Amino acid sequence: VIAKTRFMVLVEEWVINNLTLQIEKWQKKGLNPLVCLNLSHAFLNAPQFIDTIKRLAKKKLHNICFEVNLAKLSGKSKDYIPLLQYLKNHGFKLALDEFGAGAIQFKILQQIPFDILKLDKETIQLLESSPKVTEQLSSVHSKTKPFLPLRPM
Repeated sequence: VIAKTRFMVLVEEWVINNLTLQIEKWQKKGLNPLVCLNLSHAFLNAPQFIDTIKRLAKKKLHNICFEVNLAKLSGKSKDYIPLLQYLKNHGFKLALDEFGAGAIQFKILQQIPFDILKLDKETIQLLESSPKVTEQLSSVHSKTKPFLPLRPM
């Protein structure tokens, strides 16, 4: 419900601030886990987005993986390429959430070096039940390896 309100940006800002504090505590203990955080369409468009990323980059909190769902960006995923490249240029990891849901253009996958592809539930079910789909996805992966490395989580 909150994702569809103007408060989403405030919630994400609060989550990032608290995540920052937690990561700093972990680092003091010698821990450096990869932490994934979904970014909403609203936060990607918020005026404070760039300032927040700059603040995280200054603190050297590069063990954050930002997840985006290009299928939910209302058909304007190419408009987000500069923002996603900005994240990568500042040392953060990127995950493509719900890969397989909706139409993702492979051209965009070439332009944004995602570190992680998270398959959507239906794609996973298809992979489990259909050797043909598994074969097709393997074929896509073999053709995209140079710019889209996949690894198990």
